[in-house]
Amino acid sequence: MAKILFAERESEYFIQRKIIFEQAGYEVFHFSSEADMPDWEGVQDISGVVVNEQFTLDNPTDLIDKMKSQFAAPVMVFTEKTDEADHSFLLESGADDVITKTATPRLWQARLNALLRPAASKSSSLLTFGLLVIDARARLVTLNDKEIYLTSHEFELLWLLASNAGRVISREHVYKTIIDKPYQDDTRTVDVRISRLRKKLEDDSSQPGKIKTIWKQGYIFVKDAWR
Repeated sequence: MAKILFAERESEYFIQRKIIFEQAGYEVFHFSSEADMPDWEGVQDISGVVVNEQFTLDNPTDLIDKMKSQFAAPVMVFTEKTDEADHSFLLESGADDVITKTATPRLWQARLNALLRPAASKSSSLLTFGLLVIDARARLVTLNDKEIYLTSHEFELLWLLASNAGRVISREHVYKTIIDKPYQDDTRTVDVRISRLRKKLEDDSSQPGKIKTIWKQGYIFVKDAWR
């Protein structure tokens, strides 16, 4: 049974989420302050950490880094903010996923399942394109023998594109698969995430040659561009 650590000061809200997670088959542990964190050092095989953005007044980057270093697990941040820019900031700060605090129980469960779902369950766990190696089992990406750090969503996005190398993947399909929400054709969420992924993979954003944009169709991962 996967183990989840839940960082939340409000005990009533934690209890509500705990019921959702336990129904999904997770074992849930709770800590209500940073002072409690050392008490969890003995908990083994933590699968994920769920933390309230307001759990601390410190820089969110510091909080996320601290959670990851202590528990070596993906971190999902929940927040009362609904603006896309605020969610993007938390993702840029190192969060593997961000969810609105008022999200429905169904969405909470789906997003947590997606966060913790092992990519190795896919048909192949290793993809190699010249100097680019994508290891789904270890969730590790290397380019020219250098490790590239990707967030959980960035890894899933790369895997989606790379496992369909040479095929055009529509923005709608990317949005529904990675964002896990009904598609909104006026949003730039997918474009922003593609842009960040290109930057990390050293693809020229002004003239991308590795992950190309196909006008009015979507994106294509160029399998011969990684030499």
